[in-house]
Amino acid sequence: MTRFRGLLAAALAATAIGCAHVPPPSPEAADLPAPPTPARNARDLSWDEAETALGQGAWAEAGRLFGAFADAFPEDSRVPLARLQQAYAALSDPDPARGLEQAESLLARVPADAARGPQKAMRAAISGRRAAQSRAAASDADLASCRQRLEPTADLERDRAASRAQVAKLQQELQRKERSLEDVKRRLLEIQQLAAEMLGLPKPAVAPQPQPAPRQ
Repeated sequence: MTRFRGLLAAALAATAIGCAHVPPPSPEAADLPAPPTPARNARDLSWDEAETALGQGAWAEAGRLFGAFADAFPEDSRVPLARLQQAYAALSDPDPARGLEQAESLLARVPADAARGPQKAMRAAISGRRAAQSRAAASDADLASCRQRLEPTADLERDRAASRAQVAKLQQELQRKERSLEDVKRRLLEIQQLAAEMLGLPKPAVAPQPQPAPRQ
């Protein structure tokens, strides 16, 4: 196949220059390997490494690599895009406030006329993240306000519970004292009856016991 392509190329070249006959290339020339691809320089390798980290979702590593690229090759035309990629990685910081601050700082280092499309997208992403944080802060404030309004109610409920426990304790104490008083009355009546028997006096009348009130 390679030899056929060589023959075809030679025929087209002969037609173009008006030659009557062009000898085909030798088999040795047709079978020569293609020249090797030039090795990528350190600058391109650094860029590829940063893009690989970004594609793998290693945000912190990608941000570090893009920053290192921009610092090492400040004259490269890809530096504005590197700063934008660094800002994009910063937005994925576990601390949203810190990531947003870093992204805004990096965006400020990008010239206004550079990478306009990605820069516009980054500004929109930062604005959306800032708005989301504002809504979250407002929600936190509303929640704190609700908690403050509910705290007096909770204190009142705790006071009521303590009062009910105190009343129950007093009722138990009163019942205990009433039982003790009944025991004293019964003991006094027994003494009076015993004294009446010893003196030959009529026995004192026994007062009827009060019936417990029916439960509601």
